[in-house]
Amino acid sequence: MDDEIIREFLIESNEGLARFEQDMLELEKQPQDADLLAGVFRTIHTIKGTCGFLGFDHLRRITHIAEHILSQLREGELTLSSSLVSLILETADAIKAVLETIAATGTEGRETYGNLCARLKRASDGGKQSPASSAPPAVRPVQTAAVSYFRHDFQPASPADRSDALPPAEQTRSKPELTSSAHPTQPVKPAAEGQTLRIDVALFDRLLSLASELSSVNGVIQQRAYSRDNLPFHTECQRLNLIASQIQDALLKARMQPMNLLSGKLQRLVRHLAISCGKQIALELDGIETELDKTVIDAISDPLTHLVRNACDHGIEEPDARVSAGKPLEAKVSLRIFYESDGLNIEIKDDGRGIDTQKLKQRAVQSGIIQVEYAAGMTDKEALQLIFLPGLSTAEEVTTISGRGVGMDVVKTNVERIGGRIRISTKLGRGTTFRITVPTMLSYPALR
Repeated sequence: MDDEIIREFLIESNEGLARFEQDMLELEKQPQDADLLAGVFRTIHTIKGTCGFLGFDHLRRITHIAEHILSQLREGELTLSSSLVSLILETADAIKAVLETIAATGTEGRETYGNLCARLKRASDGGKQSPASSAPPAVRPVQTAAVSYFRHDFQPASPADRSDALPPAEQTRSKPELTSSAHPTQPVKPAAEGQTLRIDVALFDRLLSLASELSSVNGVIQQRAYSRDNLPFHTECQRLNLIASQIQDALLKARMQPMNLLSGKLQRLVRHLAISCGKQIALELDGIETELDKTVIDAISDPLTHLVRNACDHGIEEPDARVSAGKPLEAKVSLRIFYESDGLNIEIKDDGRGIDTQKLKQRAVQSGIIQVEYAAGMTDKEALQLIFLPGLSTAEEVTTISGRGVGMDVVKTNVERIGGRIRISTKLGRGTTFRITVPTMLSYPALR
């Protein structure tokens, strides 16, 4: 089997699943949005069809049942509920796990996800249809002419293997979608706004390095040009200088990616923690479409995830405590991205219990991190810095100081590794704000 076809399948599937998660979370808020539902259906449908061509039977089985549930939702035979959203998102996790195994080993691995498939079938049987008619049909590969591009051993399909194995509502949709989405030899269209081109990171960095060398050579040529009394030569040198600058700027801008690539991950995290902890939490996003260099996004992804997790799990009070404190039952965690004179700022704020600096100092003394005398002379601002020190991440600390010492040393290290800094402000009973500041020159390397 062609490795390049497998690679393309993995890339497209993972990109589709990234959109799938965001769309599912949005669909939970807007269950009547037909466009969102159609989008998530197409993603699963495409993965199912292509993995069938490639012989990935476990993946085809999972996606086939999930596709049937999405079809039932689209036809109004099932009603979208929070538990069903969780099950569908869990299915997306399983699909991603199989894709990772394929990428690492070339096979699907031994995990068949039988329990997940059984729960998906039970969810499907909960529709308005009778159990006999609502159960998804037997999983069979849907053979079309497009198969010849994926498998050289293709044989004409028998009648039982053709589209009559699909639910009636899908028979007319399957063939054109599978043929167009899975075709690996489509002609390359001229570049246009909105189109994208995948490129290996190492190759891209090589191009960037060559552009930098071109800029350096151009500088030498410019200096020599001024020593010659030759107007046409001067003109061509100026043109070369402009072209070299434009190439470098274009390549640098190509590394820029919107922060909203992380929004689906964070929204799902907040949803999961709210359900797990029995809390009502709304995640507010502001400035999430700000573009950053991919290196920066990769570096701050884990710190942001950790801070949002801490805010939900430990910063936000239990519902009864919020009501007793006169707060709204629904807590708020916000992620705001904005520019100031000191650079790009990423702010994570919650309206929870805040950090008790006195208890924080007491815990630090008990852990032997600081002496009693030193703790007594510390200001609240100085005390807050204690959470960035390792050694406060015990179970007792989670209860006493809201768990904010767990892993915060790693958060600080990762932020500082890219030249950034992290600050804290808190008010007891009102909430806590973490602000990460990244130098502008790092977030927009084209300005360097």
